[in-house]
Amino acid sequence: MGADMVDPALIARILGTLTGVIGVAVCLGYGLWRFLALALSAAWAAFRPRPPGGSNPRIVPYTGPEPARPAYWAGQMWLDARFAGQAAALTVCRHVVPSPVAHDPLPPHPM
Repeated sequence: MGADMVDPALIARILGTLTGVIGVAVCLGYGLWRFLALALSAAWAAFRPRPPGGSNPRIVPYTGPEPARPAYWAGQMWLDARFAGQAAALTVCRHVVPSPVAHDPLPPHPM
């Protein structure tokens, strides 16, 4: 045939490649950093220092004879890391998964 013939497979391959490149660029250029910032801010909120003298909900009360139970700080670090990870994952999940309540508008008020 002639030079005026268009190959649909070539056009589909080019459009598919462009779509993939744009998707990767948007994900790496914006989405990744946005969700990383959300996760880190949620982890910081769960892990931030408490005011001096205030109660700390992360610490389990200890009623033993010593000032603190053995291996307290090692266990507390694991608890803090777990809670910070849970808070980060929950925050990202709340932003990714749409809430059914947020998308259901209230019915109009009858007058």
